[in-house]
Amino acid sequence: MASGNAAHIHGYLGRRVHQARSAGEKHVAFMVGDVRDALGLRGTAVDVDIHQVLLTKKFPREARAKFLCMAEQGLDAVYLFRVLP
Repeated sequence: MASGNAAHIHGYLGRRVHQARSAGEKHVAFMVGDVRDALGLRGTAVDVDIHQVLLTKKFPREARAKFLCMAEQGLDAVYLFRVLP
């Protein structure tokens, strides 16, 4: 994984979890295509990078979130996390 992309993706996802926590939300979902678009990144390799970050143990630990499930939605995937206090 390109370290620049990984750090960028990890930071974005962490901010989204923090925003959900601040808003009192119990769950946050990430659709890979939406993450890619929000970051202005393109390419299949970027999608792989996003999947890899979402599936690491590091991301949920640092973001204080618990991975619940992943579901395919058309050609995309959605990852659901519970936001921890």
